[in-house]
Amino acid sequence: MTAVPPYLVVFDFDHTIVDDNSDTFIYSAAPSGGLPRSVQALCREGHWTEFMNDTFAHLHSQGVSTERMLDTLRGIPWTPGFVELLAYLRGNSQLFETIILSDSNTLFICEILSTTPDALGTFSAILTNAGVAVPDQPLHITPFHTPARPHTCPRCSHNLCKHAALTAHRARHAEGTGKDYERVFYVGDGGNDLCPSLGLGSGDVVFPRKGYALEARISKIRRDAGKRAQHQ
Repeated sequence: MTAVPPYLVVFDFDHTIVDDNSDTFIYSAAPSGGLPRSVQALCREGHWTEFMNDTFAHLHSQGVSTERMLDTLRGIPWTPGFVELLAYLRGNSQLFETIILSDSNTLFICEILSTTPDALGTFSAILTNAGVAVPDQPLHITPFHTPARPHTCPRCSHNLCKHAALTAHRARHAEGTGKDYERVFYVGDGGNDLCPSLGLGSGDVVFPRKGYALEARISKIRRDAGKRAQHQ
């Protein structure tokens, strides 16, 4: 019987595993090297997935093929040390189950991971929006949370609540093994990594990337808590 790893390691993807944003990295595939203002103006807060579909439609109209976009993505830089970190986790899979929880998409993540030997095999699950490539059509992203399977979190964009996704993953694990993970280690950088971080237990650990939004938000929560304590 295969032993169940007691620890879960959760990675964000953009600006965590890779040292850039895969969504915006493909802008350079456009003939002009970027997006025109008319397309940029389509971006609305909380509707990034829809904006990316608009971006794919624009790139397709400019003759940019799916293969050209994927070839561009293969050049995205990895965050220093992450190739070695993933190799360590693979070598200690009896201790660590490793997953990705990202607001990118399956197509981009799998393509980028495939550029490094064995990297894709590190992960037991990739929880993200579905990226679909159809010949002679623009790329298309389907949200992780759909109207038929919504989340109820007021903090997160409608397409993905990372806390809800992580909670569901842990529930599936507990159903299959009879117990939850002993500890969860969460590694991320962005504002949307705060919601799952706040849902972790006292024995779990969050690793926010230094100098990015998650670290700033956690620091603010700590400062605010300190101020409240002083006035009690």
